[in-house]
Amino acid sequence: NHVGLSILEGETRLISNKIFEKSIEVFIENLGDQDISPIQLNLNLNKAFGNGANFSSESLKVETEDRFAINKDFDGKAENEQLFIDSLSVLKSKSKQKVKITFRLDLSTSNRTEFYLHGSLFSKKSLLDISTEGQYPDPDFDDNFTNNHEPTVLKFDLTSKYSRIAASQTIVDSVKTNSYNQRFTFMVLIKNTGKTDLKNVKISNNLAESFGKDVLVNKIGKASVSKSSFLNVNKDFDGIQNTELLDSNENFSLKPAQIDTLFYTININHQETFGPFFHNVVVSAVGIDGQSVMDTSNNGFQIIPEYSDPTIVRLNHNYKDQIIINGGFSPNDDKVNDELSIFIPNGITIEFIHFFNKWGVKIAEFDDSDRIGNLIIWNGQSGNETSKYKVDEGTYFYTYKIENDPKVYANFITVKK
Repeated sequence: NHVGLSILEGETRLISNKIFEKSIEVFIENLGDQDISPIQLNLNLNKAFGNGANFSSESLKVETEDRFAINKDFDGKAENEQLFIDSLSVLKSKSKQKVKITFRLDLSTSNRTEFYLHGSLFSKKSLLDISTEGQYPDPDFDDNFTNNHEPTVLKFDLTSKYSRIAASQTIVDSVKTNSYNQRFTFMVLIKNTGKTDLKNVKISNNLAESFGKDVLVNKIGKASVSKSSFLNVNKDFDGIQNTELLDSNENFSLKPAQIDTLFYTININHQETFGPFFHNVVVSAVGIDGQSVMDTSNNGFQIIPEYSDPTIVRLNHNYKDQIIINGGFSPNDDKVNDELSIFIPNGITIEFIHFFNKWGVKIAEFDDSDRIGNLIIWNGQSGNETSKYKVDEGTYFYTYKIENDPKVYANFITVKK
């Protein structure tokens, strides 16, 4: 048998209290030399759930490639478990096809949070394969699909915090207007890092707390957002008496993985106080499950939920065309913040960037030849061609120098695993 079937658990999204949206990905592979048609996939989703779990076919969504004709009557239940119109569907030779299915499940009366799913693949009523778990129909790569039939486990966590939000802030421009005044433009990024819609999004920006009583801070104009943004700017924001950058918008919800951007400009009037000052914004929201969430911004143009390092404001310092190195990263191969991004504006040439461990040993180095576009990326790897390793957790120092600037700049980053 040269045909195999597997099912991979996909994303879980909380819709409301104990009501979830779940996706699965179905992989069908043909290692043979002949196309297979007709072909049919039987998938009884309703059977996989029980003990009070309520499967809904009303919001069922199927996404596939053109080679499979979807049965419009498919509802994931026993009466209509055939996913394809078999006579119009073809599994090409030496090919692997994917079908994504999204559905909803109500667990408000269920006593289980794990369920087991199998699917069956047929051609002309002959059984070709019973599904196994994962994205590989032949996970042991022995060219035998018939000896892999592990059920796909569908998990739902009723205790985890499905609502999350995160923010970052960085200085994108600075203009010194006279000896005692300097303007700064900040960019704030907010992101829904959870699995449920967020409402009542707020960005608190307490300038008085960050800059103190000896420095006069005034906003310049009003905050701005992109044309496609749904954020409502608070025109009364001043950072002193009114610290909210946004007005409420009852009709707006920040979707999972959605990012929005806001810019604001302030003027700092100072005498002999030059800083540095340490500034964060605080973002908050309410999930549709009623859970309140918040985050303190990290510095940089990349949102890193694990960090809350402040944006450092230095007076009499030129922020135009600055190099931006985030405060840390976590190179543990979980596909979240695995790399350190170093942003280099156009017109700047890097002579060197050196990273050192706490003993002063150089563990990584880069120059302008390592740059791709405006970025240099470090994946946390050190060593040489014959002996490479990922650096351990801890604090690491770096220095860099740019062309036509005699100064060597230095700072530190934090590595977490």
